[in-house]
Amino acid sequence: ERLLAAGRSDATVSEISAAGRADEPAADPERLALLRALALLSLSRHEEAERVALALVGAGAEEVQRGARLVLARAASRAGRLEEAIRYHEDVAGSVAPIPGLPEWRQRDVGDESAFLAAWLPYDAGDYAEAIPALERFARTRPRSRRAEDARWFAAWSRYRLGRFAEADRAFSTLSQGTLRDGALYWRARMARTTEARRALYRACLGASNGGWYGLLAQARLERLGGAPRPPALPRARPLPDAQGVWAAGRLSVAVELLGLGLRDDALAELRDLSRSDRIRPAAPIVAQLAAFAGDALLPFRMARDHLLPTRRSLRWSHPEPSSEALRRAAEGFGLEAALVLGVLRRESRFDEEARSAAGAEGLMQLRPPTARKLAALLDLPSGAAERLSDPEANILLGTHYLSLLHSRFEEPVIAVAAYNAGPAVVAEWVRARRAMPLDEWVESIPYRETRNYVKGVLAEWATYRALAGHAPPEIDPGREVRLAGPGVAF
Repeated sequence: ERLLAAGRSDATVSEISAAGRADEPAADPERLALLRALALLSLSRHEEAERVALALVGAGAEEVQRGARLVLARAASRAGRLEEAIRYHEDVAGSVAPIPGLPEWRQRDVGDESAFLAAWLPYDAGDYAEAIPALERFARTRPRSRRAEDARWFAAWSRYRLGRFAEADRAFSTLSQGTLRDGALYWRARMARTTEARRALYRACLGASNGGWYGLLAQARLERLGGAPRPPALPRARPLPDAQGVWAAGRLSVAVELLGLGLRDDALAELRDLSRSDRIRPAAPIVAQLAAFAGDALLPFRMARDHLLPTRRSLRWSHPEPSSEALRRAAEGFGLEAALVLGVLRRESRFDEEARSAAGAEGLMQLRPPTARKLAALLDLPSGAAERLSDPEANILLGTHYLSLLHSRFEEPVIAVAAYNAGPAVVAEWVRARRAMPLDEWVESIPYRETRNYVKGVLAEWATYRALAGHAPPEIDPGREVRLAGPGVAF
């Protein structure tokens, strides 16, 4: 259970197999079988997970029954069995039994997530008429859910896809005051009947987006309409504050001395220990500056993310360039812009060299070992190079190579980024199913919610890295029709 909760699904399956070979039978075989099903599911072995879970629907313990239904809901959804998936998700939402092997935050969230997915799956299947009342019912009955606004968004977008533009405009208008303001303004602009109304809404979107995905789209649309404003300026620079408090000043002095002696690892250990204090906020800028000086990316990022207001300096700390020479060398060698690679890296691992996903992806650019081995073979790297995914330079080399292969196949950075997250085979199918759709609509129609948000996030990070280097935003044509993908990487 601890292995599964920590995201180590491969190790979970190995441990369960070892338990199965023991001389004595497991004390709770149904619970053990559920853990196996959940681990297989997280490893994308959906058919195996489903076979195991089907035998547990009538289990004696309610928590095992609920966990089995969660697995079956995911598997049915993946296989396109919509009604079955909705039914299982409703069962999960209707129970409060704790599911073994889920981390604490997932335990708190799983019921709300399943209730949302039961309402959202018709939208995912393109049944927009059925999705609208289901999503609005979710938002109405769970107004405090963090997904309530998302439900209203997808209900509005469903109306757009049905061509019910007057209704869609009213629905997006109600979302223009919340956290989805920039997206709502953008799609209202796309539906506006006059050029002047479109310009006004695009400008409002640009002001609300703070450099995000919809701001990039609005900027591109305004340029085609004429009279586009300049992108928002970066926050102004501010001087570093003095260390506040004797307790922090002393620890910072130790870190400075260690750095002066060339003891980088010891200095960073001191700073990391200091950063864990609940009193760190006043000293956070100096901790970030010292860690950045030492060449660390993770600690400055966390200080800026968790403790600092947006300034030009904190924006740089929150967008570091780990292994910058190796990264730029790899990007140039594979014909990619380093800022795009950094956008992918930031979204994948948040600069944690030891990051590991539930599916077994590792390192800065979150590569799975089988993918890494194929990439290493293509690059004719020495034996064992793919096994060093915690090595930043090896991980960046392989990840950048993979992104370049995807870019060569799809010929569009936005779609290549989607394929990096969801895989090229499924993205090629999305391209085939929605070819000739404008790029902005194609992104909004990506079936996987995670991938939709991933694409928007990476493109925003790309723009930020370009801005920090003094460059214009990336050139994106939101009206370009999506074209069929050519042959290329399929793993």
